[in-house]
Amino acid sequence: MELELLLLGLEPLVAVTVGAGAIVVGGGALALSPAFGEVLGKPELAQELQESGRSMVKTGLVLSLDAYDKVQTAWTETSTTVGQLLEEAKTEAKQVRMQEEVQAAS
Repeated sequence: MELELLLLGLEPLVAVTVGAGAIVVGGGALALSPAFGEVLGKPELAQELQESGRSMVKTGLVLSLDAYDKVQTAWTETSTTVGQLLEEAKTEAKQVRMQEEVQAAS
């Protein structure tokens, strides 16, 4: 169970890291592709770099959004569990107080 929770926690972190890397590298390819095409005299190379850069940025965004969704789901589940535990604790505390009052009255 603990290993599963650890892996669930690491998956979004890895996805965000990979996604951010893809966005940075893809953005760099998008920004530099016209210069490469100009310097090398090959505009088709610039076009290919732009397409690759766009693809990398989109992949990075998809990975980041997926990670965000997983974190949001985990947060919702965690807050629900904590809320349930809080309600159980309140109920138990109330029962203990009632038992103490009964014993004190006896």
